[in-house]
Amino acid sequence: MANILSFDSLFIVKPLRKIYINFISFLSSSHNQSGIKVILYRLDQDNLLLRKDGNLSGISIGIQQSKIDALSIEFYKHLTQSESLNKISIHKIPLLQLYTRQTKLKLMGVLNCIHRLEGFCHGKPEKVQIITDKQTVSIMNEAIRFLDREIPNLEWKTNFILTSIISLNSLFMRVASLVMMHIKKTTLPDYYYSKNKNQNLPTALLALPRRRPEDFYTTYVEELERKFNIILYSHGFFSTPPKD
Repeated sequence: MANILSFDSLFIVKPLRKIYINFISFLSSSHNQSGIKVILYRLDQDNLLLRKDGNLSGISIGIQQSKIDALSIEFYKHLTQSESLNKISIHKIPLLQLYTRQTKLKLMGVLNCIHRLEGFCHGKPEKVQIITDKQTVSIMNEAIRFLDREIPNLEWKTNFILTSIISLNSLFMRVASLVMMHIKKTTLPDYYYSKNKNQNLPTALLALPRRRPEDFYTTYVEELERKFNIILYSHGFFSTPPKD
Protein backbone atom coordinates (compact mmCIF):
# COMPACT_ATOMS: atom_id res chain seq x y z
CA MET A 1 0.00 0.00 0.00
CA ALA A 2 1.32 3.43 -0.96
CA ASN A 3 1.42 6.42 1.37
CA ILE A 4 -0.71 9.45 0.54
CA LEU A 5 -0.05 13.16 1.03
CA SER A 6 -2.46 16.02 0.36
CA PHE A 7 -1.94 19.72 -0.19
CA ASP A 8 -4.38 22.62 -0.34
CA SER A 9 -5.10 23.44 -3.95
CA LEU A 10 -7.80 24.46 -6.38
CA PHE A 11 -11.47 23.62 -5.91
CA ILE A 12 -12.52 20.48 -7.78
CA VAL A 13 -16.12 20.40 -9.03
CA LYS A 14 -18.23 17.79 -7.28
CA PRO A 15 -18.66 15.10 -9.99
CA LEU A 16 -14.94 15.19 -10.81
CA ARG A 17 -13.99 15.35 -7.12
CA LYS A 18 -15.82 12.09 -6.42
CA ILE A 19 -14.03 10.36 -9.31
CA TYR A 20 -10.72 11.89 -8.24
CA ILE A 21 -10.92 10.79 -4.60
CA ASN A 22 -12.06 7.29 -5.51
CA PHE A 23 -9.15 6.96 -7.93
CA ILE A 24 -6.68 8.20 -5.29
CA SER A 25 -8.02 5.58 -2.88
CA PHE A 26 -7.71 2.91 -5.59
CA LEU A 27 -4.13 3.94 -6.42
CA SER A 28 -3.00 3.91 -2.81
CA SER A 29 -4.45 0.41 -2.28
CA SER A 30 -3.22 -1.12 -5.52
CA HIS A 31 0.48 -0.21 -5.28
CA ASN A 32 1.97 -3.30 -3.64
CA GLN A 33 5.20 -3.34 -5.64
CA SER A 34 8.60 -2.99 -4.03
CA GLY A 35 9.88 0.48 -3.26
CA ILE A 36 8.45 3.46 -1.41
CA LYS A 37 5.61 5.29 -3.11
CA VAL A 38 3.62 8.38 -2.16
CA ILE A 39 0.39 9.45 -3.88
CA LEU A 40 0.41 13.27 -3.87
CA TYR A 41 -3.13 14.57 -4.28
CA ARG A 42 -5.21 17.74 -4.05
CA LEU A 43 -6.95 18.16 -0.70
CA ASP A 44 -10.45 16.71 -0.75
CA GLN A 45 -13.09 19.09 0.58
CA ASP A 46 -14.70 16.50 2.84
CA ASN A 47 -11.43 15.05 4.24
CA LEU A 48 -12.52 11.56 3.19
CA LEU A 49 -8.96 10.21 3.23
CA LEU A 50 -7.85 11.98 6.41
CA ARG A 51 -7.77 8.83 8.57
CA LYS A 52 -6.57 6.49 5.85
CA ASP A 53 -3.51 4.41 6.78
CA GLY A 54 -0.31 5.89 5.42
CA ASN A 55 -1.58 9.48 5.26
CA LEU A 56 1.45 11.77 5.71
CA SER A 57 -0.52 15.02 5.64
CA GLY A 58 -0.39 15.56 9.38
CA ILE A 59 3.33 15.11 10.00
CA SER A 60 5.18 18.09 11.41
CA ILE A 61 7.38 20.12 9.08
CA GLY A 62 9.54 21.49 11.89
CA ILE A 63 9.07 25.10 10.79
CA GLN A 64 6.88 27.77 12.34
CA GLN A 65 3.90 28.73 10.22
CA SER A 66 4.87 32.40 10.50
CA LYS A 67 8.01 31.58 8.53
CA ILE A 68 6.00 29.63 5.94
CA ASP A 69 3.69 32.64 5.74
CA ALA A 70 6.64 34.91 4.94
CA LEU A 71 8.11 32.37 2.51
CA SER A 72 4.82 32.20 0.61
CA ILE A 73 5.13 35.90 -0.22
CA GLU A 74 8.69 35.41 -1.46
CA PHE A 75 7.56 32.35 -3.43
CA TYR A 76 4.85 34.46 -5.04
CA LYS A 77 7.48 37.02 -6.08
CA HIS A 78 9.57 34.17 -7.47
CA LEU A 79 6.64 32.98 -9.58
CA THR A 80 6.00 36.46 -10.97
CA GLN A 81 9.42 36.29 -12.63
CA SER A 82 8.36 33.27 -14.69
CA GLU A 83 7.83 34.30 -18.32
CA SER A 84 5.41 31.47 -19.02
CA LEU A 85 3.16 32.34 -16.08
CA ASN A 86 3.12 36.04 -16.94
CA LYS A 87 1.54 35.17 -20.28
CA ILE A 88 -1.67 34.22 -18.44
CA SER A 89 -3.83 37.34 -18.06
CA ILE A 90 -7.39 38.49 -17.38
CA HIS A 91 -8.43 41.72 -19.10
CA LYS A 92 -4.75 42.28 -20.00
CA ILE A 93 -3.76 42.12 -16.33
CA PRO A 94 -1.18 39.37 -15.64
CA LEU A 95 -2.83 36.72 -13.50
CA LEU A 96 -0.09 36.88 -10.89
CA GLN A 97 -0.89 40.54 -10.25
CA LEU A 98 -4.30 39.45 -8.99
CA TYR A 99 -2.81 38.38 -5.66
CA THR A 100 -5.50 37.19 -3.27
CA ARG A 101 -5.61 35.58 0.14
CA GLN A 102 -6.55 32.29 -1.50
CA THR A 103 -3.43 32.46 -3.68
CA LYS A 104 -1.32 32.95 -0.57
CA LEU A 105 -2.93 29.99 1.20
CA LYS A 106 -2.39 27.74 -1.82
CA LEU A 107 1.30 28.68 -2.02
CA MET A 108 1.68 28.00 1.71
CA GLY A 109 0.16 24.57 1.09
CA VAL A 110 2.73 23.85 -1.62
CA LEU A 111 5.64 24.89 0.63
CA ASN A 112 4.32 22.81 3.53
CA CYS A 113 4.06 19.85 1.17
CA ILE A 114 7.69 20.17 0.03
CA HIS A 115 8.92 20.26 3.62
CA ARG A 116 6.88 17.15 4.45
CA LEU A 117 8.29 15.32 1.43
CA GLU A 118 11.81 16.37 2.37
CA GLY A 119 11.34 15.10 5.92
CA PHE A 120 9.81 11.83 4.71
CA CYS A 121 12.66 11.20 2.22
CA HIS A 122 15.43 12.09 4.66
CA GLY A 123 17.54 9.11 5.70
CA LYS A 124 15.97 6.66 3.25
CA PRO A 125 18.59 5.00 1.03
CA GLU A 126 16.12 3.93 -1.66
CA LYS A 127 14.18 6.08 -4.11
CA VAL A 128 10.86 7.55 -3.01
CA GLN A 129 8.48 7.69 -5.98
CA ILE A 130 5.88 10.47 -5.92
CA ILE A 131 2.83 9.74 -8.08
CA THR A 132 0.70 12.74 -9.01
CA ASP A 133 -0.59 14.84 -11.91
CA LYS A 134 1.61 16.78 -14.32
CA GLN A 135 0.52 20.22 -13.09
CA THR A 136 1.41 19.33 -9.50
CA VAL A 137 4.87 18.12 -10.53
CA SER A 138 5.45 21.49 -12.22
CA ILE A 139 4.55 23.66 -9.21
CA MET A 140 6.36 21.36 -6.76
CA ASN A 141 9.57 21.48 -8.81
CA GLU A 142 9.25 25.28 -8.92
CA ALA A 143 8.95 25.31 -5.12
CA ILE A 144 12.02 23.08 -4.76
CA ARG A 145 14.02 25.48 -6.94
CA PHE A 146 12.75 28.44 -4.93
CA LEU A 147 13.74 26.81 -1.62
CA ASP A 148 17.09 25.79 -3.15
CA ARG A 149 16.60 22.23 -1.93
CA GLU A 150 18.09 19.00 -3.21
CA ILE A 151 16.20 15.79 -2.48
CA PRO A 152 18.31 13.23 -4.36
CA ASN A 153 16.12 10.20 -3.64
CA LEU A 154 12.90 11.93 -4.73
CA GLU A 155 11.48 10.65 -8.03
CA TRP A 156 8.43 12.09 -9.79
CA LYS A 157 5.97 9.99 -11.78
CA THR A 158 2.96 11.52 -13.52
CA ASN A 159 -0.32 9.65 -13.82
CA PHE A 160 -2.36 10.19 -16.97
CA ILE A 161 -5.77 9.83 -15.30
CA LEU A 162 -4.92 12.25 -12.48
CA THR A 163 -3.56 14.74 -15.01
CA SER A 164 -6.70 14.41 -17.14
CA ILE A 165 -9.03 15.00 -14.18
CA ILE A 166 -7.15 18.10 -13.03
CA SER A 167 -6.90 19.47 -16.59
CA LEU A 168 -10.62 18.95 -17.16
CA ASN A 169 -11.43 20.59 -13.84
CA SER A 170 -9.24 23.60 -14.69
CA LEU A 171 -11.04 23.96 -18.02
CA PHE A 172 -14.45 23.84 -16.32
CA MET A 173 -13.40 26.40 -13.71
CA ARG A 174 -11.92 28.83 -16.25
CA VAL A 175 -14.96 28.69 -18.51
CA ALA A 176 -17.28 29.13 -15.53
CA SER A 177 -15.29 32.10 -14.19
CA LEU A 178 -15.30 33.83 -17.59
CA VAL A 179 -19.03 33.29 -17.97
CA MET A 180 -19.73 34.57 -14.44
CA MET A 181 -17.45 37.56 -15.03
CA HIS A 182 -19.63 38.69 -17.93
CA ILE A 183 -23.13 37.82 -16.72
CA LYS A 184 -22.98 38.36 -12.95
CA LYS A 185 -23.18 41.83 -11.51
CA THR A 186 -20.24 42.89 -9.39
CA THR A 187 -20.72 42.77 -5.62
CA LEU A 188 -18.73 45.97 -5.13
CA PRO A 189 -20.84 48.97 -4.04
CA ASP A 190 -21.63 51.71 -6.54
CA TYR A 191 -19.83 54.29 -4.43
CA TYR A 192 -16.59 54.45 -2.46
CA TYR A 193 -14.75 56.63 0.02
CA SER A 194 -11.33 58.10 -0.59
CA LYS A 195 -8.81 59.99 1.47
CA ASN A 196 -5.74 61.56 -0.11
CA LYS A 197 -3.55 62.65 2.73
CA ASN A 198 -0.24 63.07 0.93
CA GLN A 199 0.56 62.63 -2.77
CA ASN A 200 3.93 61.12 -1.81
CA LEU A 201 2.28 58.26 0.07
CA PRO A 202 1.27 54.99 -1.64
CA THR A 203 -2.42 54.30 -2.18
CA ALA A 204 -4.17 51.30 -0.61
CA LEU A 205 -7.46 49.89 -1.91
CA LEU A 206 -9.48 48.26 0.88
CA ALA A 207 -12.79 46.41 0.92
CA LEU A 208 -14.66 46.30 4.22
CA PRO A 209 -16.74 43.26 5.24
CA ARG A 210 -20.52 43.11 4.98
CA ARG A 211 -20.96 42.69 8.72
CA ARG A 212 -19.98 45.47 11.14
CA PRO A 213 -17.79 47.48 8.75
CA GLU A 214 -17.46 50.31 11.30
CA ASP A 215 -15.62 47.99 13.71
CA PHE A 216 -13.23 46.87 10.99
CA TYR A 217 -12.65 50.48 10.00
CA THR A 218 -11.84 51.71 13.51
CA THR A 219 -9.70 48.65 14.30
CA TYR A 220 -7.57 48.48 11.17
CA VAL A 221 -8.15 51.22 8.62
CA GLU A 222 -7.60 54.20 10.89
CA GLU A 223 -4.11 52.88 11.63
CA LEU A 224 -3.32 52.64 7.92
CA GLU A 225 -4.37 56.22 7.23
CA ARG A 226 -1.09 57.44 8.67
CA LYS A 227 0.96 55.66 6.01
CA PHE A 228 -1.36 55.38 3.01
CA ASN A 229 -3.85 57.27 0.92
CA ILE A 230 -7.03 55.23 1.20
CA ILE A 231 -9.64 54.13 -1.34
CA LEU A 232 -12.36 52.35 0.59
CA TYR A 233 -15.19 50.08 -0.53
CA SER A 234 -17.68 48.86 2.04
CA HIS A 235 -19.78 45.76 1.39
CA GLY A 236 -21.78 46.55 4.52
CA PHE A 237 -23.83 49.56 5.58
CA PHE A 238 -22.15 52.45 7.39
CA SER A 239 -24.58 53.98 9.90
CA THR A 240 -22.16 56.91 10.12
CA PRO A 241 -19.92 57.42 7.07
CA PRO A 242 -16.19 57.82 7.78
CA LYS A 243 -15.09 61.38 8.39
CA ASP A 244 -12.80 63.16 5.90
